Amino acid sequence: MSLVVEEWVVWLVGWVHISLLGQSRDTDTSKNDGQYVFYTQFTVTVTGSKRKTISCGGCGQTYQYVATRERGGQATSFMSLFDTEAKRVAEERAKKGLLRQLDRAVDPVPCPYCGVLQPNMFRKKSNEKTKTLLFFGAVILAIVGVVIYEALRH
Repeated sequence: MSLVVEEWVVWLVGWVHISLLGQSRDTDTSKNDGQYVFYTQFTVTVTGSKRKTISCGGCGQTYQYVATRERGGQATSFMSLFDTEAKRVAEERAKKGLLRQLDRAVDPVPCPYCGVLQPNMFRKKSNEKTKTLLFFGAVILAIVGVVIYEALRH
């Protein structure tokens, strides 16, 4: 697993709320023009892989593939008082989410022996096509509706 930690520091200046990436958290007013740290949001990104073993429904052979996923986790530290704990919580959330994602992972990988795509993999691929077709169908329907409306209005 690889681990990336980003610090999102939010400064409070009067009524203005500005979010900056990787900004210094100094509260010395000579360095940050009177801005004070209100809270720090930590984002951790983890990447992991899991070997999936599949029994082909077409030929009965068993094959494997590697599913790779990336997951993020966030936690916030108020007034920079609990930065260490916030980093730990963000990392814990990211790892827990990654493990859940890897357990449920299904990638459309055909059987290397017979080329058959397994039914649970086909549904995922089919769902992606269905969403795309529904989107374009809705766009076309909206255009036709506008054209008919304009034609009837005149």
